[in-house]
Amino acid sequence: MQLALSGRWALCGTAGLFGLDWPGVDIARVDSGAFSFLAWQGDVLVPGAGQSAIGRVNFPLASGATDVTFTLPNGTGWQSETVNAWLDGGRDLDAAQLVLIDTATAAQYRYVQLPYGAFGGLGGASGAIGPGAGGAGGGAGSSGGGGTNPVPCHTNADCPQGTYPDRSACFILAPIGDSTTCATAPAGRCVSLGGINCLAFHYARCECLEDGGPTPYSQCMALGGMTCHGSTDTENDYFQPDSCFGCAPAPQSQ
Repeated sequence: MQLALSGRWALCGTAGLFGLDWPGVDIARVDSGAFSFLAWQGDVLVPGAGQSAIGRVNFPLASGATDVTFTLPNGTGWQSETVNAWLDGGRDLDAAQLVLIDTATAAQYRYVQLPYGAFGGLGGASGAIGPGAGGAGGGAGSSGGGGTNPVPCHTNADCPQGTYPDRSACFILAPIGDSTTCATAPAGRCVSLGGINCLAFHYARCECLEDGGPTPYSQCMALGGMTCHGSTDTENDYFQPDSCFGCAPAPQSQ
């Protein structure tokens, strides 16, 4: 769920989270536990100013859970809003809308994702979003595991992180342990991540890696009866810059 929501979203309508009229929101793109409202600066959306523009976000831990809690300072303390989050539009994230429904009041908010990846992607170097904002900050498209020029990597930070389908993660066909071994393991390659529904509901291990050929599971199995897993074996491996995916003895996973 965290990866599905991470990014910059533009408000559709006049009222968004907490019933406020901020024109956009940046969810967990820089800090996995934070969100910030976006404001217009000319014809681009930039982070909003002031303490009331920045809050915390708590994602569900259970696989398949969709309730997300946003917490925001209100001048005298903190206010929280728990919403049921889902994507309306299917696997194509560029065409999907983020729908948030307040679990207490049933108020509904809709957002559309701005063309910006979780770690950079299509925005300019300043991170500004809007007409003409693209530029040098953009990342290269993912070649995927089946591409003719696969991108070498040690961690996810080495891989293109654009919007879908040009988003990828690092897969190392070698034994790895925790995330500290990603950088010291043999070089891997960037492989495409699956559709947004996969990323929303299949958190750990390697279910959402699309290598354009034999699955990472079968590749690890051929390496000596091993299984594919992430360096932390949690959903964090899909979006943390210092994570990677690789092989481990089968008893360690499943």
